[in-house]
Amino acid sequence: MSDFPVREMKLIRSVVQALNSLEDMQAQHRCDLEAPFSGSLHLRGSWGQTSHPICTAWRIGKKQAHLLIFQLQALRQQQPLLLADYISAPLAQRLTSAQIQFVDAAGNGFIHAPPLYFNRSGNKPAQTSPLANRCVESAGLRILYQLLQHPELAPRTYREIAAAAAVALGSVGPVLKELQRKKILSPPTAKQRLVRNHAGLHQLWESSFLHKLRPRLQIERCSPPHPWNAASLPSLIQTSRLSEEVLLGGELAASFYCDHVHAHRAALHVERSKALKLMLQLRLTPAPDGCIDVVANFSPSSAYPQRSAEGLQLAEPYLVHAELMDSGAEQHHLAQDLARTYFPF
Repeated sequence: MSDFPVREMKLIRSVVQALNSLEDMQAQHRCDLEAPFSGSLHLRGSWGQTSHPICTAWRIGKKQAHLLIFQLQALRQQQPLLLADYISAPLAQRLTSAQIQFVDAAGNGFIHAPPLYFNRSGNKPAQTSPLANRCVESAGLRILYQLLQHPELAPRTYREIAAAAAVALGSVGPVLKELQRKKILSPPTAKQRLVRNHAGLHQLWESSFLHKLRPRLQIERCSPPHPWNAASLPSLIQTSRLSEEVLLGGELAASFYCDHVHAHRAALHVERSKALKLMLQLRLTPAPDGCIDVVANFSPSSAYPQRSAEGLQLAEPYLVHAELMDSGAEQHHLAQDLARTYFPF
């Protein structure tokens, strides 16, 4: 019996069924690899055979597509295959251009693995609703974030984990069980519940956070008052005596973490109820093309323990990395520098 979550297996089975409906194609899923993969897919026919580690994704939006491409290109050596519920024609073109192999439940796909070359598009998706995944709901993402920052929290009681993540007690059990099925946490039979795949935990949290939760945290995009810019925001925050009210994020925070970075953009993490007052105090003007994102605080523990030289609070590295990954391809090198210095994997 598979250890993968029901929702994930439902998607995998639907893709396998779509492939098996094709002429001279036999597909079989094997539960032989751990996160970030969901096992492997073995394909064979009169043309020969090939096998690929698989990653899964649902309802891929523009931002999630951007992050998925980056993550899958980082795994290029293993030749991963993306399985999805549906890949639209524009997204299929992006994935193909990036040499990302994929198959969806409608039978669309791109696989270039000699002796197999498969390129098919135009099939419409079936109207089905995916099963709920507690890990990627709001409370689940807060629990994942706590485990990511504090893996020593994993063996603690449900009540302690709920308190740390500021979520309801009933949210904890289903999320931990899901992580155990994904083999991110040690199995239920282990003596102690531990984080066994930190990289897989990070990938799950970041991709889901950017796709599901980050858009809902956005309050306003603004421009600073003339002649201030993103790099001079720390001085503006200091003179406005708001050091305890604002958390610096995005490229501006990365400029404190990494050398030789000149910040052109910034994220300011604030309490949602205080956002308007803080914007007025900092004289920020709403502007669709502004360089400052005002964002609602995601977690009670999003601040890095050490402050900047000016005494300002910084968003911790995992959150800053996610914001850089959401800013466009030009910031990916900066995200990589940050990960090399601050991530334990």
